[in-house]
Amino acid sequence: MKLEESVENIREKITNTFDKSLSIMGLSANKQLSSESLDPELQIERKRMADILNNLQEETGDYPSARDKLLEELSFTLFNRIAGIKSKQINYNQK
Repeated sequence: MKLEESVENIREKITNTFDKSLSIMGLSANKQLSSESLDPELQIERKRMADILNNLQEETGDYPSARDKLLEELSFTLFNRIAGIKSKQINYNQK
C-alpha cells in the first residue's frame, strides 16, 4: 500500500470514529437530538461539541455543512497530532 493510500485510510478511520462519537452524543448527521438521556460526563463533551458546531453553523449556514466541517477539523487535528508524535519518535531514535 502506498503512503497516500495509508494516510487516506487512517484519516477515514479517524473520521468514522468521530462521526460515531458525535452520533452517540445526539449530534446526528442532520440535526441535534436531545442530550437528556446522556451520562453527565458525556453531556459535558456534548455541550463542548454543540458549541463548536453552532459556531460553525453560523459560518457555513446550515447544520449538515457545519457538522461536516467539524468532522474535518477534528480528524485533521487528531491525525496531525499522531503524525507529530510519530515524527518526534523518529527524531528521538535517530539521536
